[in-house]
Amino acid sequence: MRPSPHGAADPFGAQDLHLLLEGVGGARFETGVARTPTKDTTYIIRMLGNDNEKVVCSLFLQWDKEPSDISKDRITAWEAMKGKFGEKLEF
Repeated sequence: MRPSPHGAADPFGAQDLHLLLEGVGGARFETGVARTPTKDTTYIIRMLGNDNEKVVCSLFLQWDKEPSDISKDRITAWEAMKGKFGEKLEF
């Protein structure tokens, strides 16, 4: 296993995601509630289809062990992007 940037072993190694941009019409920034007993906040960017409603890809801020383990730097970066682009944007 190769180490992740967080020091924990990463059983999957580097991952690639290929998304055809011709099928993406926008994005939406959301917060949610983790499905864990702690019910921590989750931070999500949802890529939307050309209809700007259907979700074609969901990107979550990753944590190490629990949703509450998200670093403040990551949350600040997510909030800065949401502040710059707004809650929902069209491409």
